[in-house]
Amino acid sequence: MNLWLTALREGAVSGSAASVLSTLVLALAGRRQTASWTAPTNSTSHWIWGRPALHADAPTWRHTALGYAIHHSAAVFWGVLHARSTLGMPATYRPGPAIVAGLAGAAVACFVDYRATPQRLTPGFEHRLSTMDLVLVYGAFGLGIALGSLAWRARERRRAGTADAHAAAGGARNGDCWPFPQRDPRVADREHSMKLKLKPLRDQVMVITGASSGIGAATARMAAERGAKVVLVGRQQNALNDVLNDIVRAGGSAVSVTADVGVQDDHNRILERAIDSYGRVDTWVNNAGVSIFGTLESVPLEDQRKLFDTDYWGVVYGSMVAVRHMKSSGGALINVGSEVSDRAVPLQGAYSAAKHAVKGFTDALRMELREEGAPVSVTLIKPASVATGFTSHARNYMDVQPALPPPVYAPEAVADAILHAAVHPTRDLYVGSASRAISTLGQNMPSLADRMAGWLFRQQRGEAVADGGSDSLYEGGGSHAAEPQSGRKSVYTKMAMHQPSTSLVAAAVVIGGAACWLLRGRR
Repeated sequence: MNLWLTALREGAVSGSAASVLSTLVLALAGRRQTASWTAPTNSTSHWIWGRPALHADAPTWRHTALGYAIHHSAAVFWGVLHARSTLGMPATYRPGPAIVAGLAGAAVACFVDYRATPQRLTPGFEHRLSTMDLVLVYGAFGLGIALGSLAWRARERRRAGTADAHAAAGGARNGDCWPFPQRDPRVADREHSMKLKLKPLRDQVMVITGASSGIGAATARMAAERGAKVVLVGRQQNALNDVLNDIVRAGGSAVSVTADVGVQDDHNRILERAIDSYGRVDTWVNNAGVSIFGTLESVPLEDQRKLFDTDYWGVVYGSMVAVRHMKSSGGALINVGSEVSDRAVPLQGAYSAAKHAVKGFTDALRMELREEGAPVSVTLIKPASVATGFTSHARNYMDVQPALPPPVYAPEAVADAILHAAVHPTRDLYVGSASRAISTLGQNMPSLADRMAGWLFRQQRGEAVADGGSDSLYEGGGSHAAEPQSGRKSVYTKMAMHQPSTSLVAAAVVIGGAACWLLRGRR
């Protein structure tokens, strides 16, 4: 059911986005190509669309045909793009069935429109088109795109299941060439018997690295407020004590461990402290990280290696210790990546490379654990820019203070996403619509994303001159002056974490609008 609700929501998004994009292009084209064209005054939606009457002169008619072509092409592109990215389609996804289903949906909507109000198909009918008409037609198109994509995925799953059954029956040993990888049926049995089921947050013991400030501190406080027992990990004991005292004063339970995540043996000490204090670990959050601002040529290689010790090897060491412990009892491994896990940015090249490595490691580990049937949920969190001490703790090789490209989100938004993944098995979760947009743009239009380098250069260079100071690359607690930035909440992330309720709202809006439209047409 959740897949169908997701499809309905994506259909509405696809149709609406395509309508907005193509109508603006069409309106601009109409103003440029038809000098005598003026927008009708009796319809606001018609002014947005900017379509002249179909019974006008030849140049205007050609412009109308061009406009329809632009509109439908944009709808196809946007619908397929959403189906591929948001519905989780693999690289082998073929959009043909989805496009056919989308066109069929649009055709059905147009037929219903005609049956309800046939008088509209008269000269000048476009003057009487309302926004609801357009949303219904292109919403049906987007819904068809989404449903066609889901049908494709369901077909592939059936074929894969048939392939597994074929291999289990010995077909491959008899010389048959089945076009899918063979799997040991015992693996499927283990997966069936060991379903992922995470504990409620109030019953969990959670390890959080990088808990002395920023996202880690916000996550620790929020987890303790919701009843979890927290193990705080960081390099600076004084900062850990501040967070620990806040939790204890609020009635929570927490212990702290002074450790460097870049040192492999320190992770064994973290696990030992957690077991000694609470007897187990249910969720392990690898959050510790640091960055370097400057061009790759200006950053010494030893600094880049040290960054990898913290940002990449710290995640690897923590993940290995956590997985070994949770294989028997189950739990959640949550690695904090970044929007730059999918798309690199200039002036933070080493940090981008480390976060790319974190994504590759996390994805590979997830697949291996799933194949093994281990009851461990593996999640990658991908925040956009977050208003923490990130820039002041980073090493800076620029001549100005570092800054983060907007929009900038509050650390509590990331903490909420982490705690959601601790209770609900989630593959990955973007924090901030900007993170999702950058990822989608980088994956689908990389050349266009490359051209944003100039904007990213400017946004990461503050206005004030760099005044030296320390940093936290080698030792915890170092800081320097940086551009002050405030964070905001993320509505997108809230919607992503509560997809069923969001889909129901979208469905209610579409169905309610359709009902109002049909009732109006009968008057």
